[in-house]
Amino acid sequence: MRRRAVSSYDLQARERTQAEHTSHRRADRSRRRRTIAFSMTLFVALLVASAPSLVSVSPLGRSLLIDSMAGYGWNADVDSVQIGWVTPVRLTGLKLTGHRAGTSLEVAEIQTGMTFSQLLSGELARGQLGEVVLRDVHVACEVHEGSSSIETDLTDLFSSTDSTSSMSPSGSVQILGLHIDVTDAVTESTWSLKQSNASVQIDAKE
Repeated sequence: MRRRAVSSYDLQARERTQAEHTSHRRADRSRRRRTIAFSMTLFVALLVASAPSLVSVSPLGRSLLIDSMAGYGWNADVDSVQIGWVTPVRLTGLKLTGHRAGTSLEVAEIQTGMTFSQLLSGELARGQLGEVVLRDVHVACEVHEGSSSIETDLTDLFSSTDSTSSMSPSGSVQILGLHIDVTDAVTESTWSLKQSNASVQIDAKE
């Protein structure tokens, strides 16, 4: 009888120990899951928060701009692209050349009021430009009888705008330091307009 009592006691103790081990293992697994979930959430949050910086410091921003302009018929290059969640988009050293007629456009600096979050919201796609400032703009184009290289190079942009019924362009563009070289395709003579400023208000509803 005594041996049976001891055996029963040992069995109960063993069962309690196994139950405790099982409980600890489950608690450890649950703790690991929570840790992994928290780490992934933190990683995603940091990735989202750093997305504008990644675009600015990596070639991604330049590549996105170049690919976007290529879709409208322009070869593009830019020295730097700066953007943030609260910092507006700023471009420096922008150079554009039209595919169709070779119009050249160079802008030393472009300042906008649009942030990364506004770009994600689709404001630019809807034509909401906000306030844009262009500094040291140089345009070189040719004029032909009844047309110009600028009109030819803007064909793709105009056709894209016409096909997008939801786009309603609005905003203001201020140009500080405008230099235009216009060459007559027949006589090859060139006239220039230098150091001019301009301000344009855009409102498709008017």
